[in-house]
Amino acid sequence: MARKTQQISVTVDTRVLADVRRRLRSEKKTLSEYVSDALADEVRRHHLGHALDAFEREHGAINSLELTEARAKLRRKPSRRRAA
Repeated sequence: MARKTQQISVTVDTRVLADVRRRLRSEKKTLSEYVSDALADEVRRHHLGHALDAFEREHGAINSLELTEARAKLRRKPSRRRAA
């Protein structure tokens, strides 16, 4: 199913834009795809932050041992990231 899109106008630092465009040429990806993916990633991080805050309010702060164990588990499992 095709994603619904909306055209927008943004202002971007010239150097940042040039760097992104150089990388996108080699990746065969459009600037629109890149920006859309970056915004989607930011939305996911925002929601994850809220979920972690809620978890910690209920269960207490996540300690460094728990973080180390979680990172180790993530490294062992294949990525489940959805393709765009």
